[in-house]
Amino acid sequence: MSSKAIDYRILLKRDGQTQQQRYPQWLNPALIPIDGRTKEDFFNYLKQLSKVINFYDVNSNGSTGDFLLDYGNGTWEEFFDISFEEYSGLAAGASLPPHLALWDTFMKLYAYPQQVMNTLTQRHLDFYYGEVLLLGKKDAVPDNAHVVFELKKNTANALLQVGTALLAGKDNTKKDLHYELTHDIVVNAAKVAQLKSLYVSPLNKNDIRFAPVANSLDGLGAALDANSPKWSAFGNSTFPRAQIGFCLASPVLRMKEGSRTVNVSLTLRGLKEKAKNTSLTGNLFKISITGEKGWIGPKNTSYLLGG
Repeated sequence: MSSKAIDYRILLKRDGQTQQQRYPQWLNPALIPIDGRTKEDFFNYLKQLSKVINFYDVNSNGSTGDFLLDYGNGTWEEFFDISFEEYSGLAAGASLPPHLALWDTFMKLYAYPQQVMNTLTQRHLDFYYGEVLLLGKKDAVPDNAHVVFELKKNTANALLQVGTALLAGKDNTKKDLHYELTHDIVVNAAKVAQLKSLYVSPLNKNDIRFAPVANSLDGLGAALDANSPKWSAFGNSTFPRAQIGFCLASPVLRMKEGSRTVNVSLTLRGLKEKAKNTSLTGNLFKISITGEKGWIGPKNTSYLLGG
């Protein structure tokens, strides 16, 4: 195998299982920032404010002239009579008029105290848990992931040794993320052909359900919801009831030709009296036997209750 990292990108994530998804919502300091207003919010506020602030005309000699009472010329509204998209386009092209360039500079400077202000809740949490409750921080724990490997066509089995590096995309700083195998694995062409499940009710151990097609909506093969393709990996109480049995295997059962009679004796302990009622337990057991070309049965059996 090459010493280069193998680029297997199929990292399985299970809904509700990752640490980030178990994070208490209201402990996230970014959920309700002290000042969560965006630049667009400020711009829209400025547009509304400009409609109610009086504008005074200035004569050529520098003195303040008569106050303009006309709505269109008596306020600052005309100075901000553009949309935020238009403003953003002018800013991107460095074509802002002087008054908007001055406001844009102010907003860039205001972003610094706004950022500090919004760290107050995080700093308060750090102080409360660290200084008041004196809770220590746990050591960092490396992430882990389940990875699915698949061989290319006409490729021989491959041994991947513990420590083999796997590429997992990039982090927020554009650096490569790597995972390492925790144990050796031989990748071969074996595939999962079917998924089945058996469910035993925790309230009643006699209530046993089964799913011949576990990865379906009803356990029987119904299509999953396209918007939420989830299925019960370990079954549930809505699946069909399972028929429970047991197998007997022995060389003495390899019988050929002629008529054969097989007697099976079962000793049961703690059997309730009503279970001895033949009207209730009739046809309780059915049997199937293996033949040369497959299973034969199931067929009813006769039985005799002993003392």
